[in-house]
Amino acid sequence: MTLVVLVFLAATLLLLLLPFLPGLREIRARRDAAALPVSDTTVDVRHFAHGFRAFLERELGEPLERVRASGMRRSGWIEQQGSYSVLAAGEALELFDDERERGALDRIVAAIGDVEVPAGLSCTREVYAGGTFRAGAGAEVRAALAEADVVLERGARVLRWVHAGRDLRVESGAALSGRASADRSIRVAPGCTFERMHAPLIRFGGGAAPALPRAGDVVGAPSFDVPLTGWRPETVPAPHELAAGRLLVDGDLEIPPRSRVGCDLVVRGRLTLGAGVRLEGSAKGHGAVRLAPGVRVSGSVIGQGDVVLEDNVTVDGPVIAEERLTIGARCTIGTAAEPSTVRAGAITVRGGSVVHGTAWASGRGEVSA
Repeated sequence: MTLVVLVFLAATLLLLLLPFLPGLREIRARRDAAALPVSDTTVDVRHFAHGFRAFLERELGEPLERVRASGMRRSGWIEQQGSYSVLAAGEALELFDDERERGALDRIVAAIGDVEVPAGLSCTREVYAGGTFRAGAGAEVRAALAEADVVLERGARVLRWVHAGRDLRVESGAALSGRASADRSIRVAPGCTFERMHAPLIRFGGGAAPALPRAGDVVGAPSFDVPLTGWRPETVPAPHELAAGRLLVDGDLEIPPRSRVGCDLVVRGRLTLGAGVRLEGSAKGHGAVRLAPGVRVSGSVIGQGDVVLEDNVTVDGPVIAEERLTIGARCTIGTAAEPSTVRAGAITVRGGSVVHGTAWASGRGEVSA
């Protein structure tokens, strides 16, 4: 009887241990210690553009070469993809009668040269332009790839993605749903909306924006020519701790104007940097974060609530807000040498501001005047 009980207990213990065996074996062998791979779909905003370029080479490489050599258009059918048209250099996009009646183009279009989509037309398939791509006022485009420039006229809309080999210009009232990228620059006019953009230089609003604004460029903002005051962490009234170049504040923190701060800031309440503050580090606030006019930050700015950058703020590193991010006029985020990232649930940007790198609104981004 005792033997039966022992066997039963041993079997029960073995069954209980079985789920833990893979983990115990991994702790001992450590064969899976490397970082998990991250898909290009998440990392590279140009992922779909790269995929479409590969599709063109695979499926339309021969027709494109024949049109380039003969100067005559070609049309055909790709299995599981539908019909396509390859346009010669200098040839305008022509619509069939049924497409004109429906106001919709259901073909894949690839052109040796430029492509211009008429105003109000809906393109339900991808478009490729060996030169410049232009979408007329109110046109709707599923996706577009151009080797040169892309121009979206007033009220035009991209549904999935767009990529320009040079510059992407988005006129007032146009909408960039999904991903938008350019190898050189993106310029987004007031009244436009966006989701995710990437380029070495992204300009918001009209007028030329300075590559690196100074605090004194804004009327009423303190100039850095005025001596800055060395700020002392020990003056913080809230409970705090300073260690390893980081100040942790258990409460709200407000840095006085024209102060120089030489450490990273982690604030469990609200964080405010006064006008003209120079922060030689990064800032993170668990509450709302506000940077007054003329603030310069050499690191990143991260807020678990709303983040507000007032006029003429410069941040060299990423700016991330869990909720809403508001960027004032003539702000600069990132540098040409070291691109950065702007990310928030909702983003509002005033004209004249510049982002080097990526601007990503997981909800909605908009450009105000």
